[in-house]
Amino acid sequence: MTTIFIIEPDKILASKYSEILGGKNRQLVSFSTAQLVVKALEKCIPDLVVMELALPGNNGFEFLYEIQSYSDSQNVKVVINSFVQEKTIPWGLINRGDLGIIAYFEKSFDSINDLKRAVDANV
Repeated sequence: MTTIFIIEPDKILASKYSEILGGKNRQLVSFSTAQLVVKALEKCIPDLVVMELALPGNNGFEFLYEIQSYSDSQNVKVVINSFVQEKTIPWGLINRGDLGIIAYFEKSFDSINDLKRAVDANV
């Protein structure tokens, strides 16, 4: 079974993601904060994380660096689906590959179908 963590502070969006990305022998687990995910990593390492970068109490990139610091979670794939515009990210300072980022979508521009295709192609 494939495990996907969804990190989305908006409960309605998290529910929609679970609806769209569920099935196909997948276990989806939703979290509203990065701190909850860090605790969950002690029990379960996901195959993929779908996440918002603008998280309450934590910067999404800080969270990604933290999970990459754990040997068990270094191979976790990450799909960003965020209100943060990709053009504002200092990619010269942040290496996508080091953080496991395989796709980046902007909520205001990209469709949920694009997100679903990226997830389907990687799990």
